[in-house]
Amino acid sequence: MKDFKAAITMNLIKNCPITVEDIDNSEKIFGADIPSMKGKVTRQKPTPVVEDIIEIPQELRMTQMNVTLCVDVMHVNSLTFLTTISRKLYYRSAQFIKTTSKDELLQALETLVSMYNNAGFRVKNINADNAFRPLMEEVSKYNIKMNFTSAQEHVPEAENNIRRIKERVRAAYYQLPCKHLCKALVIMIVMESAKKLNFFPARNGVPKYNSPRMILTKRNIDYEKHCKYALGEHVQAHTEPSPINTIEERIIDCIYLRYIDNEQGGHQALNLSTNKIIARRNL
Repeated sequence: MKDFKAAITMNLIKNCPITVEDIDNSEKIFGADIPSMKGKVTRQKPTPVVEDIIEIPQELRMTQMNVTLCVDVMHVNSLTFLTTISRKLYYRSAQFIKTTSKDELLQALETLVSMYNNAGFRVKNINADNAFRPLMEEVSKYNIKMNFTSAQEHVPEAENNIRRIKERVRAAYYQLPCKHLCKALVIMIVMESAKKLNFFPARNGVPKYNSPRMILTKRNIDYEKHCKYALGEHVQAHTEPSPINTIEERIIDCIYLRYIDNEQGGHQALNLSTNKIIARRNL
């Protein structure tokens, strides 16, 4: 397309009815030239890793070091998720679990507790309903106290957290061009809906000017890494066939899922040809 546009600009094709404005309009209407990209895209240079650590006030860490978690189980399209929210910090999470067995729930909680520990916080209390009672003995080994609600009652913060997450899941669903979703896409929608609630300061959080994500990760949001693509968006993911001297396409059609939370950045997408999740540095 660039070569053709250059030829039109220099008037190298006589009596051509297509103008430069026509080419510009076609790119705005139809987007990039996908067939050319599938044949011509080459491997790009990796992005250098640059640390961008935000200093969190020491007073905040000292006053909020001991964390109380409110947990509950949520179901979306017959899929099960362990949802959590921390008091005062208001950090939310939704983890996919295959079943509500003791081992599955314990493994999900251990992952979450490790995340808080790595951030310099300590989970001291867990508020849950009676469905989590079988975990009490195992959780106590981590010096964590579990508090259970009365029969047929739920933790208010956990219930409100589930409501907030489900609201955003429904909003994300109605933004998608398709109405029948595969399992992988539903899981990503739920997990990302919870994660993005941590992007901005919570209304009643401590402090009021730092987001929950910033407090736990010490990193800010980068548009190029975290916001450039929307979940469900149709994207072209780079691929490197082996061997490389074939006619295989150099980019593949995918549905965007989420960014990869690491230093150099990256993206996960759903390969429409194989229905598998792939990770790519660039899209």
